[in-house]
Amino acid sequence: IKSLDLSNHVKLVTLDCSGNPLNGLDLSKNVTIERFNGSTTNITALDLTANTSLSEMLCKDCYNLSEVIFPETLAAIQQEAFMSCTSLTSLTLPASVTSLSQDAFRNCTKLSELNINSDIIGSSFYQNHFTGAPVSTVNMNENVTTIGESAFVGAQIGSIMIPASVTKIEKRAFYRQPLISVSFAKNSELQAIGSYAFYECENIESFDASNCHDIKTILAGNSLFGAFYGCAITDFKIGTVTPPDIDEYYSYLNI
Repeated sequence: IKSLDLSNHVKLVTLDCSGNPLNGLDLSKNVTIERFNGSTTNITALDLTANTSLSEMLCKDCYNLSEVIFPETLAAIQQEAFMSCTSLTSLTLPASVTSLSQDAFRNCTKLSELNINSDIIGSSFYQNHFTGAPVSTVNMNENVTTIGESAFVGAQIGSIMIPASVTKIEKRAFYRQPLISVSFAKNSELQAIGSYAFYECENIESFDASNCHDIKTILAGNSLFGAFYGCAITDFKIGTVTPPDIDEYYSYLNI
């Protein structure tokens, strides 16, 4: 069997394809699945369009899986659903996703690009869901309003464009990232940057917040650890007419 099309309305508790040389599986037409055992198959593409919630360990250890199509109505991805899918290189989370459980994409060792279309970037976002994935590119759309505490600690982000919808970057959000540049979309609604937010992002050369006209606070946290402590920023821009509450902030900018 090279491909499998389950096109009728079916609920599968477990689909075990172990040992079969499948390389494509279509679950897009009213087919839902709770467990897929495909760790030894050649499946590279999986269409899950009919599934609004993806169960625990659904595709865990599907080593050859490189493409997953999620439905636009997907609400939840459960624990370890795609853990150790070591051929995934890019991932897009639909706007409908409201729940992402522990280690959902842990040890996806080739996953470098993350496209986030839902307001789901909570506390320890990367560490809770993507540990072991070399995420270096993050694209966010206008549904994102908050970048949570320690959201990307452990990732490898080189540059970031913050969408206009983001109002708050919480503490340690980009802690020790290899960022070179940070910029903000036009008409940014950003109001606050938390303490340690860009702590020891040593490679930052440019921080362009010229599109941010409503920043009210940039927090240092305490006298030792500022929002930009350890950053060698040479090009810093901010668009606020009234200076924000900087909380000892400028003493930590090497500009």
